[in-house]
Amino acid sequence: MKPNIVAIIEARMSSKRLYGKVLKKINNKEVLKIIIQRLCFSKLINKIVVATSTDKADDKIISFLKKNNFFFYRGSLNNLLQRVLRTGEKHKADIIVRITADNPLTDPKIVDYMLKHFLRNKKIDYLTNNNFGISRKIALGLDVNVFTLKSLKKINKLTK
Repeated sequence: MKPNIVAIIEARMSSKRLYGKVLKKINNKEVLKIIIQRLCFSKLINKIVVATSTDKADDKIISFLKKNNFFFYRGSLNNLLQRVLRTGEKHKADIIVRITADNPLTDPKIVDYMLKHFLRNKKIDYLTNNNFGISRKIALGLDVNVFTLKSLKKINKLTK
């Protein structure tokens, strides 16, 4: 059976460095819309969902998403693990592709390359292209994380 692959874009208005950056426009298009449209070119992602918070400030994101008929989930502002977990559960994800909403250059080819590797290697629970401080091979803003919902549930249990 083919796994349900859900891209979850983490988005909130309350950025410390640039408030509301996910709805700022580049060439008259919101950053969040650019990311969603780019992810639509993935050949392996089944659904794209924006995970935002129940914070009143994020009502603007919800209005934008509803206007554009995009999927979303609202959860905790401060507990990102719970927000992503609940989003994955609600949308019945087997595999989650985690993207942050401040990376308008998200590359669907990189996403698909990583997903193919992840799917071929059944022993992998988590895959990232971020070298965590070791000399990077890709530009900032192209980070992708891939993991199973099952592994996220295990992590959640360990944090309690």
